[in-house]
Amino acid sequence: MNSLLYAINKLISDTTLQIAPGGVHWGMAPEGTAFPYITLKPLASYDFEENTGQEFTEYRGIRVQIFSTSMAIAGSIKSSIEVVMQDPISLTVGSILHVNKGMDDLQLEPERDASGQEVWQGIIDFQFLVQRNPGD
Repeated sequence: MNSLLYAINKLISDTTLQIAPGGVHWGMAPEGTAFPYITLKPLASYDFEENTGQEFTEYRGIRVQIFSTSMAIAGSIKSSIEVVMQDPISLTVGSILHVNKGMDDLQLEPERDASGQEVWQGIIDFQFLVQRNPGD
């Protein structure tokens, strides 16, 4: 799982470096982070894990959340991430066999930022079918 989390973090960071100056954060961004920014959260494995003795496959999920004070910018970053996730992703351990996009939403947050501006949130859930050798 660490190999997958690292690869997704690097891919999204590299893709959004210029358009998300607040950066990419695990779980929650620190207070005062500049908009727009992105958070990544691992999701529970929702499906099977299979160990054949030769290989181990499992589904792993990651939620990508984009926060911005502009709906257009949040939507643009969300679209950029959706496009880049269609490219092959290299892992240091194992390989990704398949990627599914689940939840996909763009919504207005109920609370405003510290300066009173609206905050928009883009949400995308990705499920990855990962194959690796037992013990990896």
